[in-house]
Amino acid sequence: MSEVCGNNNCNNLCGDPPRVCSKCKATPYCSRECQKKAWKLHKKLCASLNKGAAQQLHHDDHDEELISEQMHSMVLSSLYMFPRAAQEMYRLFKSTPKEEDDNYLECRVLKMKKLALTLDQCTKEEFMHSLVVLLHPTKTWLIEKPTSPILILFQTGVNADALSTDKRTHLPDDSSYTCLCQIAQLSSAKSDMYNKNQVILGRQFLEVGGANVNARANAGMSFNFPLYNACASRLPTNPEFIQLLLEHGADPNMQTSVGETPLMNCLNYSVGVGIQLLSFEQYHVPINVNLRRYDGHNVLSLVNGSISQISGGTFKDGQETTPMKMEYLLKQLLEFKTLLEARGAMEYEAGDIQAKGGVDMIQQKDIKSSFLLEYDVSSLFNIDLNRGFDAPSWCSGERGFYIRDELAAQYEAHENKEYLHATVGGMWAKTTGGPASRNLRRIGKRFLL
Repeated sequence: MSEVCGNNNCNNLCGDPPRVCSKCKATPYCSRECQKKAWKLHKKLCASLNKGAAQQLHHDDHDEELISEQMHSMVLSSLYMFPRAAQEMYRLFKSTPKEEDDNYLECRVLKMKKLALTLDQCTKEEFMHSLVVLLHPTKTWLIEKPTSPILILFQTGVNADALSTDKRTHLPDDSSYTCLCQIAQLSSAKSDMYNKNQVILGRQFLEVGGANVNARANAGMSFNFPLYNACASRLPTNPEFIQLLLEHGADPNMQTSVGETPLMNCLNYSVGVGIQLLSFEQYHVPINVNLRRYDGHNVLSLVNGSISQISGGTFKDGQETTPMKMEYLLKQLLEFKTLLEARGAMEYEAGDIQAKGGVDMIQQKDIKSSFLLEYDVSSLFNIDLNRGFDAPSWCSGERGFYIRDELAAQYEAHENKEYLHATVGGMWAKTTGGPASRNLRRIGKRFLL
């Protein structure tokens, strides 16, 4: 049985001894003939695969065929952690012709299924996560074939909601996520093929694999849950994929650990997605536009803030800084605001916050910021902390280090556990680094940061 071949169109089933490219020492080929066929594309990225000090190549143009070949070569190394059966499954998949006799296709599928049945459950799940990255840049017609290794794994009973695992322990950890969470972040601003493949992969996981459309990633990941990821303003968004999630029962009222919803995540540069969420009529549960995050803001207050902030401003278009009026974005925000108000959105002060679960409320009068918390913060550091003011000299933050009981109570309400809320320059201490963060991380499990 031959190794995985670096030639995308390999049809060589002779089982010749594998060889590797003599320049990059990274890309394997099953024969010299395959190496010659693949060289035209491979030579453009050969240097970047060099194990030595080769310069990484940067391509200004968006060549889908080249990127697909580059991705194919880059990720081949990840297949070597899997048994030969998994490698052979992938080789049979990549060698599937666009037009193939039904009998040959059936034989190919049957052989791949037999190979998949030799893998244990843990290996299947790890292989499934790797396949998401491998198949996303593949030609669209190919991943729709019944020879897709993901479809084959589903036929053998793999859990579509399985969490990713640590490569050393092969166990889930705080940074684990589901395949659907990962697929939700694979949209592209430049490639229609990538966006089509994102929808196809999502549909396969939801309709064939039976994946949970609302499955969450573990606490340590920014992935959160699929709909939140797909609406991310900082990434390109794919309305077709978002529509797919909504049609399969995605909950628009799900919140992150700090209370953010998909509607909040679409601000400021994916406002069209927010309009899409508000215009969808077949929700399994009515969308709640008055949910609030940890600081008390709801979507309407964030939209009003954005309208005030961008009026007459400029923004970066991703290629170069281009001065331009933001009338189009402003028009979208105003339409977004109108839809929010039509659904009963009300702007609140940050005094009231919504607790985790979307029901209980903590009123401003219940937050006694002038009193010590039930645990004595100052005793932890053996210094006197002035609450609400810049304080200890050991903090390296530009705006100083401060502790505020009000925000601590808000965060505790969401997490239903005690928090020592500390910020440096307005950021959570756990994400800022520096002496303040290191000292806080030494406190212990009770004051989890």
